[in-house]
Amino acid sequence: MIQKTNHFIEIDSSETSPNSKKTEEALINSEEKYRTLYSSMNEGVAIHDVIYNSHNEAIDYVLKDINPAYEKIVGLKKNDVINKTA
Repeated sequence: MIQKTNHFIEIDSSETSPNSKKTEEALINSEEKYRTLYSSMNEGVAIHDVIYNSHNEAIDYVLKDINPAYEKIVGLKKNDVINKTA
């Protein structure tokens, strides 16, 4: 069973049917392609979680992930900014 929670995808590998194996392999291949693109692209990418106040207005954000190009362009190191508010 594949279930998306937060930013992760959980795979229950206890299922042994051929379809679940194919699905798992396809998911792994897709994730590898995404990670390769994300890590090697020239454009800077940052993934944020927006923080809202009680009036549903955006008041801040937390950096959840950045790629190497973002580090180079902005001059910030991933370990220094991940899970911190702007």
